[in-house]
Amino acid sequence: MKVQESNKPSLEQRRKEARLTLFHKALNKAIAVTIPAYVQTNNRIQRNINNIGYKDLYCNTDSYFMSYLPRIIREWNKLPTELVEVTSSEQ
Repeated sequence: MKVQESNKPSLEQRRKEARLTLFHKALNKAIAVTIPAYVQTNNRIQRNINNIGYKDLYCNTDSYFMSYLPRIIREWNKLPTELVEVTSSEQ
């Protein structure tokens, strides 16, 4: 069987969108998931990080480096400011 090309985003892209949506909902208290206290906002202004960026978590192992929080913080910090400041996840 041949896989037909379609306009659907890849599985990797859909998973990334799902992670970002979950993190956005947790930040805006739309779901009952709390962000741990060790996840801190980044007070330094950097040109490649949006206005609501978070400090990268220090990781000793690759398995933790690719786990949810360190990965989502890296992805969140790369988002444009316009997307981060949206209040509703439906927009």
